[in-house]
Amino acid sequence: MKTAEIFLLFAAVALRATAAPAEEAPVQKPEPEVMEVNQEPKPEVAEALVPLGAEVHSQYCLPGWEFYRGSCYFLNRNSYTWSGAVSYCANFRATVASVHSPLEYNHFQYMIGRAGLSTAWIGGYHFEYNWRWHDGSVFDYQNFMSGGSSSTNKCLRMNTLVGQGWYSSHCNNAIPSICQVKVHC
Repeated sequence: MKTAEIFLLFAAVALRATAAPAEEAPVQKPEPEVMEVNQEPKPEVAEALVPLGAEVHSQYCLPGWEFYRGSCYFLNRNSYTWSGAVSYCANFRATVASVHSPLEYNHFQYMIGRAGLSTAWIGGYHFEYNWRWHDGSVFDYQNFMSGGSSSTNKCLRMNTLVGQGWYSSHCNNAIPSICQVKVHC
């Protein structure tokens, strides 16, 4: 009886070894998702591209914005009061632009003039006997035109006249504005 069991065991092993291997079903790999060039990114991707703070962490600006010396700028051609301009820029997690050098000032003059405009709000405002920038940066550059600083007019606007500086204006005047988002690479 033991011999018969051993014989059957060897026969089963031999039969299994000579049997044709079973065909395995081919493994289907998922196709990678390909985005066409003109296709909009998915909302979760688009959301990741928009900064979640006042600072962008790449050198790329939103469409319609331009990069200059470490920040992205947008000239809002619509007319708002100064506080309206602040609110408009905040919609983009931006501030009204601050100016820290003659180069930046000249660039803003160029932006405004290129758009066919003559003036725009910048982020300066007068508070407690001092001029300040809305973004909290140091008011380290001044370019007031002669007679252009007044403690009664509390908000700064600039113009495109060559050689002319900025001047204080009544904050309820409605004019275009420049928005700014600082870039950190």
